[in-house]
Amino acid sequence: MNFATDSVNIRDDFVEKSVPPETCALEVARYQAARKVSLDHGGFDVPEVLDWDERTGRITLERFREIRALRDWLKRGKNDRTALYQAGRALGCLHKHMRVPDTYATLDRVKANSPDEVYEPVVLHGDYSAMNVCWSVERNRIVVLDWGPVLSDGVKTLGPRYYDLGLFVASLIRVWPWWVAVRRFACRTDLFIRGYTEVSEAVDWGLLRSYVLRFTGGYARRRLQAAARQPPPAAIRHAVLHGTSHAGALVMTGSWKNRKTVARKQVETQG
Repeated sequence: MNFATDSVNIRDDFVEKSVPPETCALEVARYQAARKVSLDHGGFDVPEVLDWDERTGRITLERFREIRALRDWLKRGKNDRTALYQAGRALGCLHKHMRVPDTYATLDRVKANSPDEVYEPVVLHGDYSAMNVCWSVERNRIVVLDWGPVLSDGVKTLGPRYYDLGLFVASLIRVWPWWVAVRRFACRTDLFIRGYTEVSEAVDWGLLRSYVLRFTGGYARRRLQAAARQPPPAAIRHAVLHGTSHAGALVMTGSWKNRKTVARKQVETQG
């Protein structure tokens, strides 16, 4: 059985993806670099690039069967602790070990939240969310999809690691309705950060909070702008839903401003 969207065609044995020809080589390089990290350090999977054509922007990828986006997997409550820990560990390995050719490392970097923020740039995934991080039912491990370039005010591939960390944590808020997320958010976030710090650097919770709010606030603004163009009942519903999601993020991360930087042993004591 095949499944097709505007840019992805899922075949029985492989996946065909159409991307802009001008970014095709960069995306292939990112897939290959990420897969090398997964093979060298284990614990997660990245699809293999089977073939590609820079002229047409066509990339052929290995197909993983029986995978579920973490957003859907977490809603079911199945292996959520293992999946979140593995998602954090996978991102930690990628940030620590992933390298791209110098040609792409010279691209502009994703902007930090503050001009005063000092950071060591890492190769970003750029959309490391509960939609692109999946759970393989067959392999019982994380699969990281969608290694296109980071499209943030232009094509980029490097930036602050909190960009990926904040985006994933922000995506957890949208997994459940906000009144459910309030109860689950702290535990789930700690599991994810525990996996990350197992293999990578310590986490500054105050800085992480600033990036989480960057994404929840931006998402809420975009959704509210779209809602304004809808009939009043739908507009009100969207305003309440997405406004409260950002407000929930403000509340749920409020204590992070005074939370100490967390390294591996500190996170383990919080579990």
